[in-house]
Amino acid sequence: MKKFLIVLFASLALAGNAQASVLYNEVLSYDGTTDKLNDDSSGSWFDSSGVNKTTGTVVVGDVIRGIIRFDNATITGVGSVDLRPKGSTYFYGMYSLAVTAITAADGTSAGNEMLHFGAATGAQSLASLTTGWSGVAGMTSRASGDSAFMLLESTDVNLYANPNAVNTNLAGFNTAGTTVVTSAGFLGDDVYRVGGVAGTDVTNLTAFYTGINSINFAGTATVLEDRGPAAITYNQIAGSGLAAGTSGDLFLLGTIASDTPFSTNFDFSDNADVYINASVPEPSTIAIWAVLGIGGCGVVARRRKNAKKA
Repeated sequence: MKKFLIVLFASLALAGNAQASVLYNEVLSYDGTTDKLNDDSSGSWFDSSGVNKTTGTVVVGDVIRGIIRFDNATITGVGSVDLRPKGSTYFYGMYSLAVTAITAADGTSAGNEMLHFGAATGAQSLASLTTGWSGVAGMTSRASGDSAFMLLESTDVNLYANPNAVNTNLAGFNTAGTTVVTSAGFLGDDVYRVGGVAGTDVTNLTAFYTGINSINFAGTATVLEDRGPAAITYNQIAGSGLAAGTSGDLFLLGTIASDTPFSTNFDFSDNADVYINASVPEPSTIAIWAVLGIGGCGVVARRRKNAKKA
């Protein structure tokens, strides 16, 4: 009888989380290895008052804001997963970052600048831009802070068929079929920076709008909210291109691209990878938690299914 109850309660715990998120229930591996999401991004620059900047010089307080379309994922033990769509779900993202400092990467010379970022605040913050969105509510809180990135998933095929459905104020993502599944920001020792390549002046906006591929960006972020299982652990990822010892829940690495933005509402394009290394307890632990009424996580059945396919 006891064994039956453990199995029953575990099953109920899994079922309760089954519809929370396709990203968390059907894409991520949760086995302590690093998964990678590949994106195509379109972005624009704005001054501190929200006016679009297409020429001139980047200064502290300027904001870079854009949208992301995830094309595929690379999952350990599974391989490449097409996200265009996954079932009937498409995957997107959005970001709003403010320049907090501009330094010379080598400490001395111009033309080798590094832009340092934090989450945009005020009217240009993601919190402000998404106020009233039904798709933001109901996430599990992980940490407190200002959001700089949000990952979304949507069954609204129009967003993929019509990239210009979302303009620079991001309101086009507020549709009935779209849900925010992850919010991340910069906490503790998280960093996000662009540039630092000798001879590339990243304070000159022409460098972004002409797609100079030598402009690199890298950063780490902390997950603030998500729709993952309650017991999820984000294993810290040490990012290449960043200072030794730097790590975060998410690691982002990419390059300003030379191609045309997939959305003509924005001014430049970039290509990036988002790395996530997450894990959850073993099934036996989940079963015990279910009996105790603590809850479970809905990815275990999915992982068993993927393992059989592999």
